[in-house]
Amino acid sequence: MNLLGIDVGTTGLKAVLFDSVSGSELGSGYVEYSLLTPRPDWVEINPETWFSALKSAVHTAMENAGTSECAALAISSQGESFVLLDKDDKLLRNAIVWMDSRSSAECSEIEKHFGRERLYRITGDPTVDPVWLGTKLLYLQKHEPEVWKQCARIMLAEDYLIYRLTGRFCGNGALWCSTLLYDIGKLDYFDEMLEYLGISRTQLPEQIPSGRAIAPVKADIAAEIGFTTAVIAVSGGMDQACSALGSGNISDGIATDNTGTSFNLAASCKKAVFDREYRLPCQVHVVDDTYLAVAWSTSGGVLLRAFRDVLGAEWAAELERNGKNFYSELDRLAENSPPGANGVTFLPHLAGALCPELDPDATGAVMGLTLQTSRADILRAMLESVACMARANLELLNDCGVTVKELVLAGGAARSKIWNRIKAGIAAIPCRTMQQSESGCLGAAMLAGVGAGIFASPEQAVAVMVKPGDKFLPENGLTGTGAKIFARYQKFYQQLKPLFKEK
Repeated sequence: MNLLGIDVGTTGLKAVLFDSVSGSELGSGYVEYSLLTPRPDWVEINPETWFSALKSAVHTAMENAGTSECAALAISSQGESFVLLDKDDKLLRNAIVWMDSRSSAECSEIEKHFGRERLYRITGDPTVDPVWLGTKLLYLQKHEPEVWKQCARIMLAEDYLIYRLTGRFCGNGALWCSTLLYDIGKLDYFDEMLEYLGISRTQLPEQIPSGRAIAPVKADIAAEIGFTTAVIAVSGGMDQACSALGSGNISDGIATDNTGTSFNLAASCKKAVFDREYRLPCQVHVVDDTYLAVAWSTSGGVLLRAFRDVLGAEWAAELERNGKNFYSELDRLAENSPPGANGVTFLPHLAGALCPELDPDATGAVMGLTLQTSRADILRAMLESVACMARANLELLNDCGVTVKELVLAGGAARSKIWNRIKAGIAAIPCRTMQQSESGCLGAAMLAGVGAGIFASPEQAVAVMVKPGDKFLPENGLTGTGAKIFARYQKFYQQLKPLFKEK
């Protein structure tokens, strides 16, 4: 039987069809979309853009696979982006996207009322940030009261798409856990927060745990997409949780380094994990009785894009004219610089530092430039900086009682063997990649298989669907050098930290 995994990203939606017997990818489709920024700090999208993209991407995936057979589907979703509907199911406004920061003032109100420590222990969110849904709902009550009065349903992105596909109004804790409205200990809504915000449970989706069947896709939608058999929609979860499942990260001792545009490090834990210094979010996994300790940063692969646009635009254009891949050439270039990048050290904080520094004033910085410094040295220092960020967050996890013995490398960066070797050396931990790079879609497809009864459990789905790729072991020489690189990276940040506030 075939299983469909759908990943609803911030700027695009991908659908991948998998064979449930071999775990192999049969076909995929992708639709890119643009965000709306009507005012500074505002980021929105028409929810119909998501649904249109889903139908198109799924149709393309089925067409590319050369089949119309699909047993079940599930969705891996961006977190926090939300939709409001009235009692007649009409959209009340554009969806507000997670990165929108209009609700800064409301953050302090909520934190003052509940207290930071209490909120952290209940919701798993260590800070009250404009990202979280609760702060934005409070903003809408103040600034868009006519919209708020008509609000009958509050949905996150996955909830909305499932509603359109099946007619069921439901959600799951693996997505709602980063909203301030969810109690990660009770695995249910946080009643006191609902009362504070004036929200009734009837406005919120029924909670159906990840990996459970919801309902068949409606006949008219199925026909529009091209399904010729009944397709069961199954409860999914947030992208990092689905990606963790899709990389086999479902038990203690394993973490997933998902480096795409941004950096994300997620470790599976059998109990909720909290940090006394409020640096580490704790979320609900898509696997029952499991949590995810999640460290993340806005910097990751974006460093390579900056390298291209700022330092290598003409070179990148020339490579394109000659039919060469820019990022493959970066790998070749980085090989020409030794560990330590000939003394060049880079700080990757192009949009502030998140975990573990939590320093919004931090910026990118470079040290060690000489007349002999090459483009290869600067590039290698960038790759080493992200590896240092990974090690810093592994140490944070260890400080919180989470021991990681193996690091699974996912995301676009995992295609770079030189970067993988650098991470293994600096983090001083065995690393592995996977044959299937689309871990979010794979994780969603695995949940679909569990919900449809094809797999008895997520563990069985991992055994069948997750195929290990290359291994990268810490090399004796590089590990010693890596410790020095990391120590220099940390010292560089600490020396510059006071200067960041003098902008």
